[in-house]
Amino acid sequence: MWVTSILLCLACGVLTGELQGEGRLGNAWKDGKVVEEVASLVEGKLRECHVVLVHAGTSTHLAERIIRRVWGSGGTREDVALVVVDAEALRGHQRKTMEDNLWGDPRLACRAVLLATRVPDEAPSLLSFLEESGLWRWSAAWVVVVGEASVVDVTLMHHALRNTVRALYFPLPGTARHRDAFTAAVGERVKKEAQQKEVQREEEEEEIEVYQRCLYCANGDMGVMETTPHQLVTELPRVFNGHKFRVVTIKYFPTIDHEPEGAGGLDTRVRLRDSLNTRMLVDIARHLNFTYETHEPLDRQWGSDLGGGNWTGLVGTLQRQEADFSTTITPTAARLLIMRHSKIYASDPFVIVSLKTQTKAEHMAIAKPFPGEVWVMVGVSVAASGIAAVLLKAAVKEQWRARETRGTSSKQSTLLYLWGVLLETPPNLPPMSVTIKVLVAWWLLSCLVLSAAYRSSLAAHFTVGVKAPPVDSFVDLVARDSWRWGSEPLGGASLFYFTSSIDATTRAVFAKMEAHSLDDNMRLVLGGRYAFITTQFQSAYQVASRYTDPRGYTPIHTGARHYPKFAGTSWGFRIGAPCLPAITVMTQRLIEGGLISYWLVDVIATRVREERRVGSTYSQALAEHWTSPSESEGDEEVVVRMAHLYAAFYILAAGLALSCLAFSGEILLARYCCGAYRLCSHIRA
Repeated sequence: MWVTSILLCLACGVLTGELQGEGRLGNAWKDGKVVEEVASLVEGKLRECHVVLVHAGTSTHLAERIIRRVWGSGGTREDVALVVVDAEALRGHQRKTMEDNLWGDPRLACRAVLLATRVPDEAPSLLSFLEESGLWRWSAAWVVVVGEASVVDVTLMHHALRNTVRALYFPLPGTARHRDAFTAAVGERVKKEAQQKEVQREEEEEEIEVYQRCLYCANGDMGVMETTPHQLVTELPRVFNGHKFRVVTIKYFPTIDHEPEGAGGLDTRVRLRDSLNTRMLVDIARHLNFTYETHEPLDRQWGSDLGGGNWTGLVGTLQRQEADFSTTITPTAARLLIMRHSKIYASDPFVIVSLKTQTKAEHMAIAKPFPGEVWVMVGVSVAASGIAAVLLKAAVKEQWRARETRGTSSKQSTLLYLWGVLLETPPNLPPMSVTIKVLVAWWLLSCLVLSAAYRSSLAAHFTVGVKAPPVDSFVDLVARDSWRWGSEPLGGASLFYFTSSIDATTRAVFAKMEAHSLDDNMRLVLGGRYAFITTQFQSAYQVASRYTDPRGYTPIHTGARHYPKFAGTSWGFRIGAPCLPAITVMTQRLIEGGLISYWLVDVIATRVREERRVGSTYSQALAEHWTSPSESEGDEEVVVRMAHLYAAFYILAAGLALSCLAFSGEILLARYCCGAYRLCSHIRA
């Protein structure tokens, strides 16, 4: 974070009129002492800053005096840049023009502005000018005021300095400090510290008095305390002394959860429930010593750009400075222009929730153990072995024993014998030829391997089953026929993710996306052929709490592919919030300590246990739209179903059809032969 500083030198002139005698000489000497202290501050703590000197018409002489002391007569210095601006000339210009003239290059690590006037009435006017120029954006800025002591409290407590941590006031001599009721009451709270510094200041006659604004010094309230140029508090606040921050939030469990506490309408107060951000907020508040009150946005939305730089919802609340910071919010390029973000502590990507794929009803299950090429090879092997056996028999003039002993026709097929061996039902009488015996022996060995492989693969296939691939990505989803998908009504960063995507698949998903409530989406998922696009955190909680039975079974499948929504999730802050650096450091410590990851899992588990203890709705949600496979089948497991054996009956039916066809052929052939025989007999007669 840039260490930004602003040097505001507001020189309110002493009472009008000429000072005479010894009083004039003494005050002139002390005026010089104030200028020296300011010059020492610039040359020391504000070295290498971009400084803009803004002056009014009556303060030109004082401004020139500071310029000569710090930058010399030439008005230039290598380590401290200077730009001189006339406030009256800039007034009325557009806000962006003023900011560009005052703050310079955004890449600069340090900035400073010098404002000079000798008329007390000009102080509020110049501070209003700073408000218009965007001083409130730079909480780490230095603000050093030199002027009449009577306006110390009015100046340091001005609304333009509401975010400024380093605001100093060097009063000119010969003037008295005037405190109103509020600043007087606040000053009493730091009275002891001021008295101690008073004693020390009296001991050092040469030191001048300095007043410093403190944002959280008086029980968390703003205040003004007296100090010396050598005892300035220059560090950003690390603790907030009980200050109460206003936090804006939207319910989004498990990241953040709350319940209404206010009366409704404009009363948007909420009471936090156990969630990830609640645990983070409690821990950070305890370490940084602050309190908080939580509210919802009036429109209960994350925030959308209405055009013209105006935003709705949570983002708009921070833009209008109506809250100090928010809980979980996704940073986007457009949001970074009107708000700030702390450390990104988690990523909550999109995931696809669908019904687990069930085991397919395979009509050709008995053929699945072998792929098609194996079956082709088996058929080719049977045919080749049969042809080889026939050729070998012809070569050795060998006949089967069955033919010799039983008078079997010599046309008995060797191919059928080898086929019977493959099916483990060979004929009783083996061949007598040694050559054929060798062939049959190797064929038996091959059939043993094939049979063992087939049986084991078939058993595994029936036991595990074949399931369709799950829906893990947008590509899988778009490729499914007759599938629908949807989400909850999108808004904020979620809607911007889809509308700004240049990926063709993502845009195709968004084009057909339906919008339903959470319960309706889950009901459609359980009905099948529907996918619910949601976030990982919400999916984990919903599945664990409502769609998992007592035995740990859930019919819900969460896709393995994650689609991150931009950089991740962080807390949002209004621009210029002084608490941003300290809270960012604490968030980083929680990340490094592993508490974010642990809390996220524990929050979900704790909520699930609580809901089941008081009577969770998981059984209703699951039983209403889904029946577990184990429940529908009873306690007895059925491994082989009728659907698995369809192929066997298909083969039997095909065999019967071929048998009938062969029988019909034989009848036709017999009739033809009988007719031919009669014809020949008649011709011979």
